[in-house]
Amino acid sequence: MFEKDLTVQEMRALIDERQADLFKWLRAEGREIVEAQAHLKGGSIEQAYWHYGYAIALRDVLQLLEGGNLELTRNIESLPRTKRDGAF
Repeated sequence: MFEKDLTVQEMRALIDERQADLFKWLRAEGREIVEAQAHLKGGSIEQAYWHYGYAIALRDVLQLLEGGNLELTRNIESLPRTKRDGAF
């Protein structure tokens, strides 16, 4: 995705921009989602989506820090395995 190694400042700028875009979208489209906090209900589909999104975001940040390409994950089996493998 990137043709050169990014500096920490450039990585920070990319993350800041994406975060700003997400908050803008949430204010416009997801206000009731933010207010409901349904992802906190154990075992809910909302909680599964939240954890999936958070796991992918962490993976993307690690890839960015390592200078790698950010890849879209469409298959749960392609997710990285961890010591706590039972989480997936």
